[in-house]
Amino acid sequence: MGLKIDQDYLRRLKKEAAAGDPHAQYELAQFYRNWPALKAAEWGAFLWFFRRIWKSKGYDRLYVSWLEKAAEHGHVVSMLELANLYQNGKYVEKDEAKASTYLLQAAEKGSSEALYLMGVRYENGIGVDANPSESIARYTQAAEMGHPDAQYLLGYKLLNGSGVDRDEKQGVAWLTRAAKQGHPSAIYEMGHCCRRGVGTEQNLEEAMMWYTLAARRWEPARRDLEDCYSEWFSLRQSSAHTDPWFLEAKGNGTDRRRSRFLREEFP
Repeated sequence: MGLKIDQDYLRRLKKEAAAGDPHAQYELAQFYRNWPALKAAEWGAFLWFFRRIWKSKGYDRLYVSWLEKAAEHGHVVSMLELANLYQNGKYVEKDEAKASTYLLQAAEKGSSEALYLMGVRYENGIGVDANPSESIARYTQAAEMGHPDAQYLLGYKLLNGSGVDRDEKQGVAWLTRAAKQGHPSAIYEMGHCCRRGVGTEQNLEEAMMWYTLAARRWEPARRDLEDCYSEWFSLRQSSAHTDPWFLEAKGNGTDRRRSRFLREEFP
C-alpha cells in the first residue's frame, strides 16, 4: 500500500499543537499542507484521485488555520509563509495588506527577510502606502543583518542616488559585502565600479576578476570581460618601456595565455 503515516507521531503533534506549542503548530500545518501527497502514497494514487475531490479543501483550511495559530504565538517562519500565501492568493484570497501585516510582525521579531521584503513594499506601495524613506530604512536594517539582496539594493541606490543621497564610496562598500556573499548582480556591478573607478580606485585587474565571476552566469559580462582585458592590455602596451611586469608577461607568453583563457573559458 506504500507509505504509512505514523499515527502515534500525529497524535502527539496534535496534542502539543493544541497546548499552544508554536513549533508543533507549524509542523502540524505542514502535515495538512502535504496531506494529499501523503494519502496518495498511503492509499495509492488511483484511490486517492476519487477521494481528494471532497477531502482536500478542508485540509487546506486546516493548513492555513494552524499556520495562523503558530504566527499568533510568535513563530516567524509561519508569518513569512502566511505573507507569501496572501501575496500570491494560494489557499487564501489574495490580500496584499494582510501580507504586509504578517511581514511587519516578522520584521518586529528580527527577520532580515521580512525587513527586506517590507523595503520592497514601501518602495513600490504594495499593501502599504509608498514611503521611500521607510523603504531605505528597512533595506538598511536588513543589510546590516547580512541580507545579500538588501545589501545589493542599498549599495545600488547609494551608488546612483536613487531615493537617497548619492554616496558612491558607501554604495561600493555595500555592493562588496553582497558580492562576497555571491550575489550575482553585485558581483557584476563591482566589475563596473572597479573598471570605471566609481566609488573606489580604478583597478582593471580587479574588475576582470569580478567580470570573470559574473561571466559564468551572464553573457553581457563576458563581453565586458573581453573589453576590460583589451583596455588593460592597451594600457600595459602604452607603458611597456617602464612596466617590468608587462615586459616579463610579453616575454614568457602570459599575455597570449590570458587571451587563450578568455577564448576557451567563454567560447
